[in-house]
Amino acid sequence: LYTYGISEQELRGQLKSLIDRQDPLISIYPSGKHAMVKVTAIENSQSLAESASIAMAKAARIQLGDAVFSTSNNNLGAATEQVLEKQKLNCAVAEVGSDGTFASRLSHHVHAYAADDLAGCCEKLQVDSAIAESYGDSQQAAVWLACAAKAAAGATVGAAILLPPSSQDSGHVHISLSDGEQAWSKSFALNP
Repeated sequence: LYTYGISEQELRGQLKSLIDRQDPLISIYPSGKHAMVKVTAIENSQSLAESASIAMAKAARIQLGDAVFSTSNNNLGAATEQVLEKQKLNCAVAEVGSDGTFASRLSHHVHAYAADDLAGCCEKLQVDSAIAESYGDSQQAAVWLACAAKAAAGATVGAAILLPPSSQDSGHVHISLSDGEQAWSKSFALNP
């Protein structure tokens, strides 16, 4: 299982009852905000080992819920791509200051509007930048951009990533997602 946004300590806490069983064995390999949770069973036959491993992996996935982004060796971008395709969704992404990095990882089903600054992104979206600029460097600006990207592309989902200007050594990254009825956003502080 591949997870995102959950620490090794939190993984161990949520999987404690399964880890304590020791058969099949659960191993956790953290890497930044990602982690791989590996299940290994030793049985008399390969088919018994596979069955035991699959059952334990299913139990672990239930315990971890939305922290699991993939059950195969996909990166987060590929896993997102699979969800979009499976759900028959298309996505529009507005990116400010990230050189279109996020959208480039989601090459299919994505309309991208990337620029170095907010005004440039609004120009590509063909919307008035005064509204977005009135929100400043904020989650509200990211939400507004996600909704504007969704509307501009006629997409089912809009996303936005708003980074501080490259002239700043610190600030916040604002990320938002909107389906047109609801919007979700999160901000992360950048360390100098």
